Amino acid sequence: MIWKFNFIIPGDPKALKRHRTVKIGKFTRQYDPSVEDKKDFLIKSLEHKPAIPYDEPLYLFVTFCFKRPKAHFGTGANLRKLKAWAPFWHASTPDADNLAKFVCDS
Repeated sequence: MIWKFNFIIPGDPKALKRHRTVKIGKFTRQYDPSVEDKKDFLIKSLEHKPAIPYDEPLYLFVTFCFKRPKAHFGTGANLRKLKAWAPFWHASTPDADNLAKFVCDS
């Protein structure tokens, strides 16, 4: 059976940050800088959980939507028009791998 389950998590997409190691005196400590973002995402996604857990493999399809930077738009009379050089696709950080890892790890 194929399940189709869609939901939207509003907010800016977050990338998974690498674990950090700090040295305090002669002790080292590791921490996850994404822990708060993961908790927020989990709380938002639990609102959409199915009544019965799936017992089959899942296919994950995610779409991330970013706001365009102000620099992509003109000024004055062209305020709502994109500049000719503005890219169509998001091609800077965060990259798709780290965004997907964040969703899967959360």
